[in-house]
Amino acid sequence: MRRPWISLVALVASACGEGFLPVTYVDDLRVLALRAEPPEIAWDREGFSTESEVSALVADPVQLRIPEREVVVGYLACTPDPADPAPGPCTAVATLRAPAEIGRHLPDDLCQAAPGGPSGGKSPFSFLGAERCRHEGGCAPLVLERDGLPLPLPAPVYRLEGDLGLGALPAGHPARTRGAQVVILAFAVVASPGELFDGVEETDPCRLPAALMSRFFTLFESRPNVLALKRIQVRGPDNHDEANVNPRVAGILAGGLPLPADPGDPWPDVATFSRGQAVRLFPRPAASALDDEGKPLHGAERQRYTRYRVDGSAVGEDEEEWRFSWFSTGGRFEVPQTTREPVLWTAPTGEDDDPVPPAGRTFLYLVVRDGRGGTDWVMREVRVR
Repeated sequence: MRRPWISLVALVASACGEGFLPVTYVDDLRVLALRAEPPEIAWDREGFSTESEVSALVADPVQLRIPEREVVVGYLACTPDPADPAPGPCTAVATLRAPAEIGRHLPDDLCQAAPGGPSGGKSPFSFLGAERCRHEGGCAPLVLERDGLPLPLPAPVYRLEGDLGLGALPAGHPARTRGAQVVILAFAVVASPGELFDGVEETDPCRLPAALMSRFFTLFESRPNVLALKRIQVRGPDNHDEANVNPRVAGILAGGLPLPADPGDPWPDVATFSRGQAVRLFPRPAASALDDEGKPLHGAERQRYTRYRVDGSAVGEDEEEWRFSWFSTGGRFEVPQTTREPVLWTAPTGEDDDPVPPAGRTFLYLVVRDGRGGTDWVMREVRVR
């Protein structure tokens, strides 16, 4: 039985902030962001794709100490019914806090799911695929071995097979302008691809993904894991804004100089910092359009869009406000998020509560979100001496 006074002490201590790691500090398995490319899709609409590829930014610095440690990520989609305003399975899974709770919301047979289209009485769930993630190399589709030959599995992609019934809704229905949001759940678990495929012999195109999802839940029971959520926007037929695209960030500027994506050998001075050194970091913007004088149009990449109320009526036109979230495997950030201003990062000091990562290898992560589903990120490695 949990004692109330213990919870109260923990609450007071966390409010003081003493002895607690900041949210920006990454020392174990984390899913820092999920991205859908593109972030908005539509059925039979010019300028829109009917499918979106999902990817994850996974950080697991433990792999630097334990090279044999691996992480696999599985992706599960839940397609809502826009015509039904009542809470449904997609609403339930979007509020989950632990992977162990998901099983009771899933169908007995994922092969009966109806990905990307009206459910027609079938389950709204569908398994999109899985990836293998390395701390340094990022995530890539899993490779299954069959008869000694490598068989790469397809990348996780959500595909529309219809308009979800949006076009058949009566005039004035909120979903005709607001559209619908597909819920994507990403399950990251410390396991190797071999452990994930252990005992999975299915060759049927549907049964194999279903068997893999079952293995994910089995591994969750005994392995470190993280659950992350992403939504893909499905455009309503009465929304006439331009298609939302992901924001872009090209890199990280440290003291005005770009940190190299591939530092090479010898390690460059620009990516080397002293213990406790304070550095101003700033997002390096992607190439932007130029004005008549050939100067960059700052902020031109931020899209304008229409904001809608819950009832589907328009609030007005607005411009995206990009928010930048900062993370690192060492050191401290002055603030966890910025908009258009730089952030102050202090390299680790080597004190007990601020350790220098092994060999000084420190990873910086920058995630940008446009506030309406678009996401991008970059990772850079630096060394702390």
